[in-house]
Amino acid sequence: MKRTNIIYRVSLITIIINTSLSILKLVCSIIGKSKATISDFIHSMSDVFTTLIVMKSTKIAKEESDDHHPYGYERIECLFSVILA
Repeated sequence: MKRTNIIYRVSLITIIINTSLSILKLVCSIIGKSKATISDFIHSMSDVFTTLIVMKSTKIAKEESDDHHPYGYERIECLFSVILA
């Protein structure tokens, strides 16, 4: 199995789990009127956003070289990692 396929599969599973957790946390925060749980909901949604960035960087890194990037885009994953950190 290709590296990018594994990354996409794991990322998709992560998005599904984090979205489900986020919805559960939102419902619990509404029922319990808890501001702390709303904060946790926002944190879980940021994890979904981070995973989407990982998927996008992987897609860009697969692109072939062109006139502006003669060695390709493979190192873009490192740049996105620094941005996420």
